[in-house]
Amino acid sequence: QTLSLHPSGPYYSLERMAKVNSELPLSDTASRLARLREEGMDVIDALKEMKNPDSLEIRENCYVEQFLADTKPMDHFQFQRIGYFCTDKDSTPDHLIFNRTVSLKDTWSKVKDKA
Repeated sequence: QTLSLHPSGPYYSLERMAKVNSELPLSDTASRLARLREEGMDVIDALKEMKNPDSLEIRENCYVEQFLADTKPMDHFQFQRIGYFCTDKDSTPDHLIFNRTVSLKDTWSKVKDKA
């Protein structure tokens, strides 16, 4: 049986658009805290449980569209299939930094695992 995966919606390739280099710090802290709080854990215990030295992953040399070089701190965007990001206060047009605020579910890996 062959499994084919097709994106639901338009797909835009950055290869054909103007692009600039950026950095994406990917922290899972906010979503983990919310999940532990939903499970009934108090804030202090949840923070102790979340202590994870690998919770911050920084992806460098990520290419984004040229217009993002003109963003201001706390401007927010959705990066396709990755999550929602906001412009970092230390971001400059020469060194763009976007912080992930919410990650998206990875439904593709679930489909792939079922195949």
